[in-house]
Amino acid sequence: RYEVRVDAHELETALGLAARWHKLWVDSKTKDLRLVDVKDEFREVTKVQALEFITESVATRKKFLERGPGSSNISLVEGNQLLDDYITIVHGMNEKKKELLIAENMFNLDATPYPALSEIEAEMEKLTAIYAIYREFKDFEELQSITLWGDLNTDLLESGITELEKKCKKFKIGKDTPTFKAVEGAVGNFKESIPLIINLKNDAMKV
Repeated sequence: RYEVRVDAHELETALGLAARWHKLWVDSKTKDLRLVDVKDEFREVTKVQALEFITESVATRKKFLERGPGSSNISLVEGNQLLDDYITIVHGMNEKKKELLIAENMFNLDATPYPALSEIEAEMEKLTAIYAIYREFKDFEELQSITLWGDLNTDLLESGITELEKKCKKFKIGKDTPTFKAVEGAVGNFKESIPLIINLKNDAMKV
């Protein structure tokens, strides 16, 4: 009608599109039917992997509660290091959980819950906040320890530890845990030592 010239090969390709699409559809259905047994096999493998991950999560929670960063029988120094270790562990477990959820979705399986992992994450959230105060305290303590005696500013010393003490008082989550009480105790002990430092800095003590 519009006298548009079309290349013969392009015309042939266009007219054969429906046939090629039908062949692709048939091939995909055939492939899908051939994979039924394979899908069933992988579906069972995914179920087993989910059960194994539940067991792994429970074992990790047990270890976390007994010897983790929130355990009452370890020092704050140990707990501070363990916190970083468990951040890495929990990250790895969440990556594994994502892979399992993708597989379950692919094979039309119900998503498996992992309550033990959720419990660890909830405790880690509390401990991360608690150890943030501890790390701030240790940074403050180290800064004071490397300051020359003659340059030590007792006013800054008092204001710094008072600010940390306020943060402890305002703290909400995990306030009744042994870890928080240990951090609170460390801040309190440091504050109690300040009057002695002030007295030692007094010019009268130099005589």
